[in-house]
Amino acid sequence: MIYIIISLAVVVLLGVSVLCYMWYEAGNLEIKQLKFTKSKKGLKIVQLSDIHIDLLRVKASKISEVIEKEAPDFIIMSGDYITKQRNIPKFIDFLKEIKNHNTIYLCLGNHDYEAFSCKRTKEFYEYVQKIQNLGITVLHDQCKVFEKDSVKYNVIGISDLRRGEHDVEKAFKDAASDAKINIAFSHNPDICLSIPKGKADYLFCGHFHGGQIWLPFDLELLF
Repeated sequence: MIYIIISLAVVVLLGVSVLCYMWYEAGNLEIKQLKFTKSKKGLKIVQLSDIHIDLLRVKASKISEVIEKEAPDFIIMSGDYITKQRNIPKFIDFLKEIKNHNTIYLCLGNHDYEAFSCKRTKEFYEYVQKIQNLGITVLHDQCKVFEKDSVKYNVIGISDLRRGEHDVEKAFKDAASDAKINIAFSHNPDICLSIPKGKADYLFCGHFHGGQIWLPFDLELLF
């Protein structure tokens, strides 16, 4: 009996520890920088993902300050912003705070679709329209060309894999043939298995929350 009690206590303690860490992480703004070239003529991109606005404890103004300091060429947002439709006003306010003069490319994640019961309802399209009204480009299997210093870059947004409506061929269809680099982004990293070899030079994703490694019994390692 004593072993059962100890085991239960360990499970509860582990669960509480994970929840406390998640609470801390939601309020901790961590900046990670990756450099793929030493050239000063390359692009500088800021990626924001898995905002989960109802759980976010970092002020939008603080994030905006960091973005302004980093001065990116553009921002990529790779999904999961709301969990319920009632979160939309708060997320729109968040976007207004960080938009400023920044160019933003955005795709949706599984939680964004689930907020509308995974259906493209009138409310869903109104949600997308509210985002676009801020001057933000929402890409559903589409490509936009970004140009800097006379160099063209294809920015390709691929729909969420879990949604099951992604169309990689369509996403790359309008890619400029004279573009130097193809920069693709989507919510779920597993989309990489659907992208033909050599199609994308860079792929930006979210979704995993640092849980690329899982323990037995469906336990996630958080990094």
